[in-house]
Amino acid sequence: MIIKSIFPYRVICFSIVTFFAMVAYQYQPALLERVAGGFDDIKTVTRHSLGMSPQPDPNLVVVTIDEPSINEFGRWPWDRKKMAQLFQSLSAASVVVLDIVFSEPSNAESDQVLIDQIENNENIVLGYFLRNEATEHNDEASLDFLEECSYFDYELRSPQVKIREFPFSELNIPGVADAALTCGFFTTEPDADGLFRHYSIAYIHEGFLLPPIGIQAVRQHLNKEAKLVLGEEGIEHFSLGESSLKNQNFLRINFTDHVNSWSAKDVLEGNISPNEIKNKIVIIGVTEVGVFDMRPTPIDAVTPGVFLHYMAASNLLTGSLLEEWTTFDQLGIVLGLLLILFLSWIKNPNYRIPIYFFVIISIVLISTALFFFANVWVREFYIVTPMVILAVSYELISAVKADRQNKQIKDAFSSYVSSELVGEILKDPENLQLGGDEKEITVLFSDLRNFTSMSEKLTPIDLVSLLNQIFDPMTEAILEEKGMLDKYIGDAIMAIFNAPISVDAHADRAVHAALAMVEIKDRKNISLKEQGLPTIEIGIGVNTGPAVVGNMGSKLRFSYTAIGDAVNLSSRLEGMNKPYGTRILISENTRKVLNYPYQGFILRMIDRIRVAGKDEPVTIYEVMVETEQNEALAVKFDVALNAYFESRFHEAHEAFLSVANEYQDKASEYFVRRCELCLDNPPPKDWGGVTSFKKG
Repeated sequence: MIIKSIFPYRVICFSIVTFFAMVAYQYQPALLERVAGGFDDIKTVTRHSLGMSPQPDPNLVVVTIDEPSINEFGRWPWDRKKMAQLFQSLSAASVVVLDIVFSEPSNAESDQVLIDQIENNENIVLGYFLRNEATEHNDEASLDFLEECSYFDYELRSPQVKIREFPFSELNIPGVADAALTCGFFTTEPDADGLFRHYSIAYIHEGFLLPPIGIQAVRQHLNKEAKLVLGEEGIEHFSLGESSLKNQNFLRINFTDHVNSWSAKDVLEGNISPNEIKNKIVIIGVTEVGVFDMRPTPIDAVTPGVFLHYMAASNLLTGSLLEEWTTFDQLGIVLGLLLILFLSWIKNPNYRIPIYFFVIISIVLISTALFFFANVWVREFYIVTPMVILAVSYELISAVKADRQNKQIKDAFSSYVSSELVGEILKDPENLQLGGDEKEITVLFSDLRNFTSMSEKLTPIDLVSLLNQIFDPMTEAILEEKGMLDKYIGDAIMAIFNAPISVDAHADRAVHAALAMVEIKDRKNISLKEQGLPTIEIGIGVNTGPAVVGNMGSKLRFSYTAIGDAVNLSSRLEGMNKPYGTRILISENTRKVLNYPYQGFILRMIDRIRVAGKDEPVTIYEVMVETEQNEALAVKFDVALNAYFESRFHEAHEAFLSVANEYQDKASEYFVRRCELCLDNPPPKDWGGVTSFKKG
């Protein structure tokens, strides 16, 4: 079978890439996430650099134990009396949250002062730390208090839930824990590449579902209970106040451009008035670099850990939570790959490849816009990377197929040698010398139409087979008329008549060879239709004139060929078949040397043209099979053409229109349009009926 569809390799590539893309998205392996995280950060960094990040909640502030505070009050940790003094200064706040844990007793007096102040404040949310390893477990009393800090309102839809569980915790000492309003963990985890982008909604410890201090702060400030629905994959739904998320175990932090903060030194020295503190959510944390509570984030390699809790709480309060739409991402993967699959059928790579880039860049821009303006987080890395891989795969396969096809065609065509030329060389080996002689020859150029669309549907082997089926009989037709096959140029043929062997009536022989080639093409089209392939068309140009013929090239490689204006004009005439809708065009030079009466064919004058590379106009004729219909067509066309040359464009227009309608003649249709142009823009009086194709 000649045709083998290229559809399967495209579908196979699409299926493989889609499968691995969906698996990669589902499991998001650490190695891939390192790359994906960096890709995702481009959006965050771009928005941050443009100053378009969301504004923090004005009622949220961080009290920083910073360098000025430590310089003023001594190295960290401070005496707990000093911490009690700081709490007292913040007693007007709605909630005071600690990114600090009092896990060990200090001295009894300082501990008691701290405990008393925490009780008096009635707004202290303690922090504690969850860990994977420890030397001892907490006692029952500590765990009883931990239960009071957990989520209460949650629905369990599965006996097993994929939420991170920690076996150990580092809690506050009992007296401090009992005095506080509640508590929350301040444990944060980096992504695979070490950067902090996510904020846990809940962890499990000792059977309790526990919130972090950022959520606990909002929970206490709003005096509202968080609601959770837990399924097998984790948190199916989370809501607190006006904010909610679906199918996310973590908040993806929507980083703000700045953090509202006060130095602990200013608070302790009374530089912050009670009115400023009133009804604020205050998070206390250490920001002094020497204490090393630093976390690298996409916007800053040195971010104090307390800022993560601040930003998470701010996202909840301002309703600027980033929503991750898993279904949207998965749909984007499939649709993106389908788009690449469909685009791969664009034949011209000069169009196809730029469209690939345009589509991929458009997806990135849409994803960025959703992030900037709708707080929707699309994992475009998992969408565009498979698209790039699929597009590159298609291009590599196409390149390999094209290279193999070109090599096979080249090898096959190079084996064609004219038997007449071989005979001449054997008679006189000196013909192998470089150089040539000038003599009159007739040159035939032919070119297959629709060959590009044909090649898209065939494998290289089938393509060569099809070309052989077409070129073999056409070559035989040339050789039967004693022509010399000069060369194959892709799907074109160049033939020479009257060289290297002189033959009589070489122009007639060239015309008969051209008619035979058209007949071969017509027979082949019947077979192509039966095989479901596109049909082919042919254009042939014939010209007679002097040319230099002989061995051309170098001492290392040469071939017998012809060069000169006669060859160039023949090639131009072949191309002229396209605008006129003809198949065989000959020049006036060939017509002059044809033997009259013509045997088996008739001529009709087509036009007077001036082609590129020639200043003198040339009259061209179409060769048609001798039939009564063609004879009548030629007569009527000639009448219309005479009117056209005499600038009687109205009359010519009606005559050409009549011929076109009666015979469905493409050349007449062409002149109908030409007449209309001349009527709109009349040519000068001395135009002589010449049409210039200087650019063609």
